[in-house]
Amino acid sequence: MRTREASMPVKPGHNENLYELIRDIAKALGVSKSTVTLLRSRNELVSNSK
Repeated sequence: MRTREASMPVKPGHNENLYELIRDIAKALGVSKSTVTLLRSRNELVSNSK
């Protein structure tokens, strides 16, 4: 999965849409906001290490 993501071109604003989608799903499932924040910070760490 990681190699496929690396080879895919990332559109500007694509990640923000993804985060909003995750947030909406999380809200629907009743997941706490801290979990979403944790996901976001982990993803930012991954993208910063590229």
